[in-house]
Amino acid sequence: MDTRLVVYRKETSGASSVTPFELDLDKAPNVRINYNWLDIKEPDNKKSNFSQTIKIPFTNRNNTFFENWFDVNLDTLVYNTKTKFKAVVLVDSVPQLEGYIQLKSIYLNSRLYEVVVFGDTANFFADIKGAKLREAFVDADGVIDRQLDHLNTLANIKGSWDAGLTTVTSVTDNDIMYPIIDYGHTDFPLCDSMFWNPTYLNPLNDNMGNFATFQENANYYGLIQSGNLKPAIRIQRLLKIIAAKAGYSITSTFLGLSGDTQDKTTFFGKQFMTLAPQHERVRTKVYNGFLATMGTAITDGSVSYNDNAFMFTGLQFNTESYDDNNLFSNETIYPDAGITPNISASYDPDNPSSIPVGELTIQVNLNITTPTSITANGSSTPVTGYTLMWEYTNSQYFNPSGIFSTAEGVPSGTNIEYQCVFTIPATDVVNQNNALTLHIVPNINTQMLDSDTFSVTINSGTIQTINNGQGMFNNGGVNAEVTMAENMPDITQSDFVKDLCSRYNLVILSDPNDSTKLIVEPYQDYIGSGAIQYWTDKLDMSKEQTIKTTNELQNKQLLYTDLEGKDYLNKSYTNKYGRVFGSLEQLNRNDFAKGNFNTFSIYKPFIAQGIGHWQDNLQGMSPNEQAAIAFNFETTDDGIRQPITDGKPMLFYYGGDTITLADLNDQWGNDYDFSIITGIYTTLGNTEVLSLDEQFPLCLPYNMDTIGSGITSSTKMLHWEYYKPQFVSGFTFNIFGDTVTNHGYYLDYWSQYINEIYSDEARIMECNLNLNEDDIFNFSFKNPIYIKNTLWRVLSIDNYVVGGKETTKVKLLKAITKLNYDCDVIPSTYNVNGTITFINPATGASADVTNECCEDLNENWTFVQTNDSTGVGTCYHNSNTYTSTTVLDNTSTTTTTGVLQADTPNMLMMPMLQVQNTITRTISRGGQVNGQESIMFLECITNGTTAENLRQKNVNDRILMIPRNTMAYINVELSGTIIGGTTGFIGKVGFFEYYSVLTNLGGRQGHSGTTGGTTSKSVKDSDFPLPTVNITTYDSTGGYLKLSVTHSGDNITNWFAKVRVLIQPVGNPKSITTIGVTAVYQNGTGILFQDNGMLLWN
Repeated sequence: MDTRLVVYRKETSGASSVTPFELDLDKAPNVRINYNWLDIKEPDNKKSNFSQTIKIPFTNRNNTFFENWFDVNLDTLVYNTKTKFKAVVLVDSVPQLEGYIQLKSIYLNSRLYEVVVFGDTANFFADIKGAKLREAFVDADGVIDRQLDHLNTLANIKGSWDAGLTTVTSVTDNDIMYPIIDYGHTDFPLCDSMFWNPTYLNPLNDNMGNFATFQENANYYGLIQSGNLKPAIRIQRLLKIIAAKAGYSITSTFLGLSGDTQDKTTFFGKQFMTLAPQHERVRTKVYNGFLATMGTAITDGSVSYNDNAFMFTGLQFNTESYDDNNLFSNETIYPDAGITPNISASYDPDNPSSIPVGELTIQVNLNITTPTSITANGSSTPVTGYTLMWEYTNSQYFNPSGIFSTAEGVPSGTNIEYQCVFTIPATDVVNQNNALTLHIVPNINTQMLDSDTFSVTINSGTIQTINNGQGMFNNGGVNAEVTMAENMPDITQSDFVKDLCSRYNLVILSDPNDSTKLIVEPYQDYIGSGAIQYWTDKLDMSKEQTIKTTNELQNKQLLYTDLEGKDYLNKSYTNKYGRVFGSLEQLNRNDFAKGNFNTFSIYKPFIAQGIGHWQDNLQGMSPNEQAAIAFNFETTDDGIRQPITDGKPMLFYYGGDTITLADLNDQWGNDYDFSIITGIYTTLGNTEVLSLDEQFPLCLPYNMDTIGSGITSSTKMLHWEYYKPQFVSGFTFNIFGDTVTNHGYYLDYWSQYINEIYSDEARIMECNLNLNEDDIFNFSFKNPIYIKNTLWRVLSIDNYVVGGKETTKVKLLKAITKLNYDCDVIPSTYNVNGTITFINPATGASADVTNECCEDLNENWTFVQTNDSTGVGTCYHNSNTYTSTTVLDNTSTTTTTGVLQADTPNMLMMPMLQVQNTITRTISRGGQVNGQESIMFLECITNGTTAENLRQKNVNDRILMIPRNTMAYINVELSGTIIGGTTGFIGKVGFFEYYSVLTNLGGRQGHSGTTGGTTSKSVKDSDFPLPTVNITTYDSTGGYLKLSVTHSGDNITNWFAKVRVLIQPVGNPKSITTIGVTAVYQNGTGILFQDNGMLLWN
């Protein structure tokens, strides 16, 4: 048998294909190969096979391949030590190792090349190392790959939820979709008012209060605006693109990939990654800019004070280098100015297209010659310098006072260089001409000049946009081009793939017949697909067989987790429990275990919550049982919610089909008509709205296509362990039920792997085996090995001698197919009465529990035995805090799945509904809240003698609810002015002040003192009628306080009030269980000042 080494490269640099070169080996080559595939100690560190170093002689064959690389004075033409050249080690014609050859060193005296052959798998990571995700959308020559670039039109957003959007290359593609996520751009967290018909939100509609613009209404009620949505990418497609760019293809049943073919029906094929986490809004190439230059010098010989404030006439930039969107022109907009530079963007709202967004930044460079003296009132006056200013007008009527650029001073003289940078709001450009005029003002007393003129020459110049050069990018463009390269998270490709390997415990191997084809499957799937190999007769009995514990492979603590998130829900959970939502921690009781193991992640958890049903202006919301979204905004220390601009991507499941929303009505009885609008809805036309036919894209961390009856025991989830999705925020709801699913990353992809290391049955065996070339050729790590009545998995084959007769050392791990638990049952439900319901994990049926699964599992629990013979009893949770922690011991693996947190996390401070400039202060001692002061500003308009309630933004009157067992001093300062009516008293004013004491004793609401309140101040015009004010009446059904104002006569009066509430507990403060409720509520469910809601007492 002959050992052979065949390598491949092009024979010449111009060759179109590679040529095989069989290298000469020593007569007794002693080629040794190591076969590895993973590191048990670091399971996300996948390894490749490699040979030991091989020394081969200087022969003609070898020198030809290496092109005499040992001669440092020669230039090699094709061979390069930085290039991977394919190599195959064979015994006769049987391959033993396929990979790449690397030249390590040259021994000149011994005349030997030292090389190593390494396998392909690890090279995939090496090939993508350092490259960012954005580079997956940039070709090798630097050209942007636009295969998924598209316009974020309303039609494309809707299409992304179904058949697909249309890319800029006119391809329909559903690998990009736009999830409905609350990024914090609206006044309040999104609820089902986003489904309202935009037609009814006209600013002139009486229902809308005093909102002046449609945009205010859209932000208040949370209508979905295209510029507020960010895209997400199917990670299956992104992985395929990354592999293809690196020269690889992937075959995987789990990933749903087979070369260029995607199976989007798989669980993995329905997972998406959110994009643009580092931007407030989607990054769009909103418009191409322009660059224009002057063709020849231009002279204006009659610049004067009387000529429109020293305006230079005749300025043109008539040579355009680029202007794809026809922004720039030279036109006569204002006749007195003649031809001027003009900036304008045409837009037809009936045929929506891209428009500029934000501001256009304009830079002008000029070379100017100005006189050093000018004639003023008949005499020559020296001029040392001039002030240059630019003006634009977007009407046909020139306004010389409209100078808008920063004044720039230049000296007088010849060939003076001048640069100016100024901005024009994009809204002034759309469908409007903007004549740019230059004003050159001498630095003298200009009143001396009167009608005197002087001459200025502009020798050369350029005008251009400088927003990112030729292509301007902005956040939140409308109908604009969304470029994938600009919206990729700032993450490397290798980290993206490493996350997938860690999350799904993926095994990555090379196809033995083609090293560029990667075979990728989860560990549990891969080892389950192998065929048993019987190697008992290959055992070398003359050498020691060693059985070891797995202690050296075990860690003391294992943490399976995603990253912490800054968003409101994630941060609230982490602050409460000190861990990431959906994570799993394993604590190993093995005294000999060392170190920690953490999974790798690039994502923060995607937490979906049911949205609220708008009721009575966001007061006392109930859940809308149909739809759930993620709330991806952060809050400041003052409770102000805002978009996240340095966030992390999230992973979610979208089945590919929308749900149909049941017909509901808004608070005025109008039917829903779920629509998307653009930010130019009323600015440029009324057609920028698209009805979605009540279709909604349900994006969740669970493989659920509809909410239905909620989570089932077979539901897969994009968390490591099940955590009950319950957050008391006042605007989010658990609509997924209380059923526990165990099908997270850990159970489905890691449990068997971990069990084989940490189980009491876990063993490692090291032995020597008589392996031949056929054994190696047919070998696969997925095949379990049967030796002496036991099934093993091969961890490594060390120093196999190619074509030799030596036995080979093999390291094996005992295969344990059954997951061995201390407990045959697992916790399912944490009941209000303090007990825990356990189920059989195999059947889901309720089951009896023993202390082994109670106190021995969690020291905070209490076990009460009810059957002395069987040991069965009742397990009590005794606590409001549960986190997903597993205890591993050296007798078995204890896996507690489906762990709930029985209570809900203390929520971060959130903004109250926007009671303008509300101020809240609290005092607490020993964990008890002893007092609170809140100040808020309310308003209303009365018409005649009809009573009106003071309202938030003149819309919401359900502002105050006094908590149980508290008293509140209320003070109302009220100012009014008559704004209409037939009495002739318009403009008359008055100021009044009222106070009272309010109580809530065990739910009985009342007041002390005069009914309606006591008047303490009254300052008014004599013609201003005295109002009737009531500050002590409660709503009979909602229980909230009604602050009403009634005026007399036929007057329309505008009222503005400052309301101050001072509150404290009544009686023994210790009788108040937790002042987790605060003094002033915005609604009965505690959305405003509730400890677990929008505002903490701290």
